[in-house]
Amino acid sequence: MEVFDSFNVVNKGNRYIVSKDGKQCLDFSVDEDINIHLLEKCGSNGTLSLQLMEEFARSQGIATIKLQDASEIITECLDESGDFISIPLAAFKIITTGKSWYNKLGYFSSCDKEKNEEIIKMPAIEAIYLGEEERIKKVIKRYSIEYLNEMKQRVMQRGNSIMLSKINKDIENRDTIIAEKINDIKEDVANMVSNAIFPLDLQLNVKELLLDYDCFLTKTLSFKMSRLSSRLASRLSSRLSRTRCKKHCGVSLKSRSKQKTFSKN
Repeated sequence: MEVFDSFNVVNKGNRYIVSKDGKQCLDFSVDEDINIHLLEKCGSNGTLSLQLMEEFARSQGIATIKLQDASEIITECLDESGDFISIPLAAFKIITTGKSWYNKLGYFSSCDKEKNEEIIKMPAIEAIYLGEEERIKKVIKRYSIEYLNEMKQRVMQRGNSIMLSKINKDIENRDTIIAEKINDIKEDVANMVSNAIFPLDLQLNVKELLLDYDCFLTKTLSFKMSRLSSRLASRLSSRLSRTRCKKHCGVSLKSRSKQKTFSKN
């Protein structure tokens, strides 16, 4: 694995774990495609680590890289249950810039880009009421007799008596449950409209529900002759030796495919 000559590589079957000076950089598996399970900054930045991954793929004659973008912004705000509120970073980037971090590097899903462009340009208040309609549709679908009966059959096959009892209650009280949940949605929307201060807050809270985006992304590589790998490895190694923990304003950024952490000064 010439691309990773300056790294420590542990191979377990078709799975590879790449680290540097005790810091895990990459975790990926190789079949017909490459699937990235974890991508870290590794003392430098995610872009550089991803470029190294692409160089390795080219060296193996593999054209396709797949990954899951599960990054999220962990805010300092708490929800009603006391948990920190998180915002999917992909949705945040698509709403504010039109592209996620991975989109800018050539990784895309089969999402409806035209629909997303319409939602991004949509006035926040219009998005609120469209989001209300979408949420109500989901409730009606979730408590439809067809869906509940399907779930009941699955639970009976598994022999889960607790879940079976719950589903039977849902079937018996479905009209009441639907009415209550729709009322909750309408109250939530009314509060959102009356309490909202910043337009961006409305966009993040509402437009995320409307976006058509998939966290499973794919990139097809070109196979132009490249001599980047040694330079990339050298850059990553030198940055790792001089990088220090950077301070930022109270937001931590976490991901299954990349991870960054910031803290207050």
